[in-house]
Amino acid sequence: MINKEFIIAFFKHFEADVKKLMKKFKTIRDNIIFCIDCPRLNIWRNDIYNKYKQSRVKKDNFNSDIFDLFEDYINNNNYKNCKFDNLEADDIAYLIQYKLTIMNHPDKIIIITNDNDYLQMYSNNVKIYNMQLMDLSLKIKYNPGVELIYKIIMGDKSDNISKIQNGMKKNIAEKIALMSDEERDNYLIKNNIMDAFNLNKTLIDFREIPKIIIQNFYEYYNISINYGG
Repeated sequence: MINKEFIIAFFKHFEADVKKLMKKFKTIRDNIIFCIDCPRLNIWRNDIYNKYKQSRVKKDNFNSDIFDLFEDYINNNNYKNCKFDNLEADDIAYLIQYKLTIMNHPDKIIIITNDNDYLQMYSNNVKIYNMQLMDLSLKIKYNPGVELIYKIIMGDKSDNISKIQNGMKKNIAEKIALMSDEERDNYLIKNNIMDAFNLNKTLIDFREIPKIIIQNFYEYYNISINYGG
């Protein structure tokens, strides 16, 4: 059971944050979309890799009821939100920005998150900030494509995704990420790590979301789009 005073304070802070974002990015409330995770057991990546996110441990002092309360609150207060079977919040954000991007949407797409997974979406038209309004693109050393390949090579400890090779060093991963596609493929094949690379790519690269899930998502939200991958 969550303390009533905490709930009141939480949503008061939430409303203040929404106003802060509207002022900062000169937008209206109807332009804000909350992307919500599906239940962890339903994530499509579990069908590819049965150890996905298994390393995450729930803290003793954390009450997950806050997620249900938050979802109820935004629904009851007419905030736009997206939630879909099998998709994580970042998957949904990717699919929304993809649609807007290929439609040549004239306005900037602003994503608010603390999750570096979103950086692969960064572009001239897609900007990414955290709630402290720090531009997360400052973490990008080269470009989103190189950063994505580097992450595929090094894995993602928070999601229980291993490096493609035991003992892989950051400097070697960076060199591989900077190779041409042909050079990289040859290196991966020569070192017998192509399968590990492809598995991590499927788990990490948003372009690998299964086409049938993408189609069902767009149909559910009545979004007409020709998805090319």
